[in-house]
Amino acid sequence: PSRVMKLPKIFTSLFQQKIPKQELFLSLLLDSDHIQLAAWTMQNRTAQLKSAVSNFIEKDSWEKRIEAVDEALAALEEKLDTNELKKVVFGLPSDYLTEDDNIEKSVRSEIKKLSLALGLKARGFVSITQALIYKLKKDEGIPPSVILIGVTEKNLNLSLIKSVVKSIERQSRGIVSLR
Repeated sequence: PSRVMKLPKIFTSLFQQKIPKQELFLSLLLDSDHIQLAAWTMQNRTAQLKSAVSNFIEKDSWEKRIEAVDEALAALEEKLDTNELKKVVFGLPSDYLTEDDNIEKSVRSEIKKLSLALGLKARGFVSITQALIYKLKKDEGIPPSVILIGVTEKNLNLSLIKSVVKSIERQSRGIVSLR
């Protein structure tokens, strides 16, 4: 019978490939009646979704919003077996933004309170409408012409996006190209 010698852990750890730990990021969608948290990593300049959690808000208040985010964050950390979810990008509806796509002052101060209360580090924000347009453009390959409708218990957000694509016809060889 052959006997296999078992090497001590220190030797086997030298020969095992170390898998680099991927940094986790959060996206936090805030709205009047719900929140959604998603954890993701970046691989080859592409976001890879790891997990997401949604939570409804009983009452449209920032205190209730903080509670909902806290519960969702705890659930997401448990799902992913981590407590390192700190860097966050906020997704905001149009009624939280000014006409020139900045965060309303009153909302900005509430987001700061939320971030401090939950130990989050804000890395930026995006208009939900702009994020949807970007995703559609990436998927379709051209800027979309769409009507986006957002419905909550209190609000109806309607966005009309019309893209202009110029057509240039080339007579040689009958080629038509779009620019």
